[in-house]
Amino acid sequence: MKKALPKIELFSIKPPYLNPSQEFTLLQFAFAIRNEVFVIGQKVDPAIDRDGKDEKSEHFVIMCGNESAGCLRFRPLDPGTVKLERIAILSQFRGLGLGKKLVQAAVEKAGKRAYKKLTMNAQYYLLNYYSRLGFSVVGKPFDEAEIKHITMNYFL
Repeated sequence: MKKALPKIELFSIKPPYLNPSQEFTLLQFAFAIRNEVFVIGQKVDPAIDRDGKDEKSEHFVIMCGNESAGCLRFRPLDPGTVKLERIAILSQFRGLGLGKKLVQAAVEKAGKRAYKKLTMNAQYYLLNYYSRLGFSVVGKPFDEAEIKHITMNYFL
């Protein structure tokens, strides 16, 4: 018998991230997820992950029960384009469709805000995953943080 999945909640948070506040707490959850996935798991330099853009960006955090499970940074580049960054799901929550929920929520939010394009520098091994979510490849693979990436766009 399959174990029932705890309640899934998706939060969209935006600045200012005042301490104490729910937004501040959720941002700390996002930082912890990114630290585990990128810094510890993929050996990304912490200075690359924490690039100074978080406090001015919107973030999505997905909770599974009382545990933070995944995150995404939603950063406008210009009036028509938003960049999806720092998409991460903790290993124990992978395979549950949470990454898809995060990306779909970001696409929905971009549409409501009249953005025309979402862009991301996806880790190359996830190219097919993001293609299935409607993103298309732009250009050639490149290294970012010593990890192979590819730029992908989604048009609204």
